[in-house]
Amino acid sequence: MLYERLSKHIKDYPKLNEVCQAMIREEYFITNISTTSMSPVHQLDFTSIEVGMENHDEERILLIFTEGIVNSMRVEKVPTTNEKIHPNILLNKEIIHNKTFKKRAFGGYDIDEVNGFLDLI
Repeated sequence: MLYERLSKHIKDYPKLNEVCQAMIREEYFITNISTTSMSPVHQLDFTSIEVGMENHDEERILLIFTEGIVNSMRVEKVPTTNEKIHPNILLNKEIIHNKTFKKRAFGGYDIDEVNGFLDLI
């Protein structure tokens, strides 16, 4: 129910709607919609809408529309699980999920090792 209501509100943002309709013509379909908003109470009026889309070949893209101090619209290709994110690194959700770190002698993980891994991601 919420999904249908959010889908209808895409039309309230002409640039987002234009790009979304173009991707639908290229046989992409919406898989998820998420929003983030900050009110003037926080001294920042900001809205972000992310629309996840996929085609029948399981290629995924993310449409990211932001409205606030600066309005922007961008389309990002979402790497598949076997695609290289960096020329020398092959990361996928299984590698990230199963990563283990060395523990230090007095509790906790090796901070440098964890930070290095986070930098890769």
